[in-house]
Amino acid sequence: MKFLFTPILLLIFSGMVSSQSLMNIQFSNQTTQQLELNNIDSVTYAIDGIGSAPIVTAIDGGLMSAFAYAAGGSIAYEGSSPVSSRGVCWGNTTNPTVNDSLVVSDGGQDFLCLLNALYPGEMYYVRAYAANATDTAYSEEFSFEIQEFQPCAGAETVSDADGNNYPTVQIGGQCWMAENLRTSSYANGDPISQPMLVDWESGVIAEGAWCWYEDDSQYDDPYGKLYNYYAVQDERNVCPSGWHIPTAEEWITLLQTIDFTVQVNDTIVETYASSINGKDLLLASEYTSLPAGINYTNFNAVPAGFRACPFNLFCTDIGIDEDNLILTQEDQFVFSMSGQNSGAEVINGGENLNEFTSQGGYAMSIRCVMDQ
Repeated sequence: MKFLFTPILLLIFSGMVSSQSLMNIQFSNQTTQQLELNNIDSVTYAIDGIGSAPIVTAIDGGLMSAFAYAAGGSIAYEGSSPVSSRGVCWGNTTNPTVNDSLVVSDGGQDFLCLLNALYPGEMYYVRAYAANATDTAYSEEFSFEIQEFQPCAGAETVSDADGNNYPTVQIGGQCWMAENLRTSSYANGDPISQPMLVDWESGVIAEGAWCWYEDDSQYDDPYGKLYNYYAVQDERNVCPSGWHIPTAEEWITLLQTIDFTVQVNDTIVETYASSINGKDLLLASEYTSLPAGINYTNFNAVPAGFRACPFNLFCTDIGIDEDNLILTQEDQFVFSMSGQNSGAEVINGGENLNEFTSQGGYAMSIRCVMDQ
């Protein structure tokens, strides 16, 4: 025997009728019915006109890259109707709602979302949410802070053979110089030649060499000197002792530390789809045409240009590499090494870092990375 009712009060009396227990059931219409318990198989009931919200708990997925965090939720109970929307909301104040920053999930009982374009030094508060026809429910809150980039521990500065001092910055597992190289000497103290203008024009330089942009010393700081292929290849090491010219793979590691969505295709590193990319390497004061919010890494990339020989062409306005890639004044050219070959990495003010093969006549910036 089964009864459908709205329970208001259940009263159980024992030993009142021939050693049997009785149940007094009061219905919502204020009527009462008394039943012997041994005649009841089960009782089901419904509450009319009242819906219930979902129940959702938070999932802390942790830091994915320098400016991206994974967060999600798990729906423990959908409520009185199916969940129609779920995701993560976050902000810089406690108890964020769907009216704050929001990532909507595609679905699933357990879901994970990517919080991107986060800023160093800021605290973020996160809650998962789930909504059905009745209401929007929120999970418990958790918080995290995006850490600012700091100088390398135990190596806050580094000096070259000329005595020039450079700040450093720790980016992931790598320790980088935070300025372009300015030395005129190899690590062992041997001088790097500074050829005459006629030598650059002839294109016959076959030894390590450096110059200033437009042969003008005013560009030494902050842009640094421009070095040719032979200086980069020299075994005496143009970088300070314990440091080296970064490989293409080390540049890739740098970008993937900043943005784990960076995709590698042969020697090209593309970050076109990312909102956090090469701009976070650029010194803001040198890129006034770009949007605010750059150089969060304290890497301090600057548009130092390059010198192309035998044409003796200084390029900061427009240059074209061998693949006809248009390059603008918002590009920084820096040497990289790949085995016995050198290449150039172009830190682009727009969206990417590209690599192309360097010819012996190019003179470009050098940014050193610490040996590991």
